[in-house]
Amino acid sequence: MTIDKALYRQAQEWFRQWNEAERKVRWEEAGKLTPKEAWEQFVDLWEFGWRTNAQPSQHQIQKKIEALERYYARVAKLEAWRRSHGSE
Repeated sequence: MTIDKALYRQAQEWFRQWNEAERKVRWEEAGKLTPKEAWEQFVDLWEFGWRTNAQPSQHQIQKKIEALERYYARVAKLEAWRRSHGSE
């Protein structure tokens, strides 16, 4: 499947314009919120992120466990080498 280059460029331009508009709004709004309002926005954003946080799949969990097991096996091997060579 090929990507339509003209459509891709147009989408990039739209995203650029959107980001520029967001940046402009943030610049104009900077300092207008009270500390309480800013804190409430932060808490709302944090809650949204926490509630929408997707749980890892079983495959991801298994890969994480395998990576941790490899890490701790290497640490144990290094520690054994350190002890056998007299370094404290």
